[in-house]
Amino acid sequence: MARIARKKLTDKESRFVAAYLRHFNAARAAREAGYSVKTARQTGHENLTKPDIRAAIRKALDEEGITAERVKVEAASIAFGGDIGEVEEFIRSGKSLRELAEGGANIGLVKSISVTPNQHGESRSLTLHSKLEALKLLAQCLAMLSAKVEHGGEITVVRRDFSKLKPREGACGACQCRQEAAEDGRNGHG
Repeated sequence: MARIARKKLTDKESRFVAAYLRHFNAARAAREAGYSVKTARQTGHENLTKPDIRAAIRKALDEEGITAERVKVEAASIAFGGDIGEVEEFIRSGKSLRELAEGGANIGLVKSISVTPNQHGESRSLTLHSKLEALKLLAQCLAMLSAKVEHGGEITVVRRDFSKLKPREGACGACQCRQEAAEDGRNGHG
């Protein structure tokens, strides 16, 4: 089996890949890589369809351990798992999230943390990831929400011959307009 040699990415393509891996927004990555601001959305989309760029992104994700299976597991953890008691323990105990994680707590539910010093020591507040968004992501990962519509039946195309129809009075019939335009010295509709 012949092996297809991959071309080396251009500097701009490499910058696109690096930017895309930071925020996963193709239009923004295209702008940051130096592509035209006016065409960044289209260029970003086109870049994501190029096999060499896709391979570079996949390689970088694999090196970081970010796989489709890992995404599914994390989304499922947020959607179905997580004991809110573990989050409450973080707030009450004063332990760090790292300490809780090392103790076996599922801290994947936590989106952001705010620790503010006050007269009693500190105030802690948490924002959790959206369970609904995690369910949507999980459904997409499992191909439950497919944008594709499959049709297994037969499609019949009906062709009609409209050449013998006469234009309604006052309606624009192409030959009628051209004839009237020629008579009035014009060269088009109206």
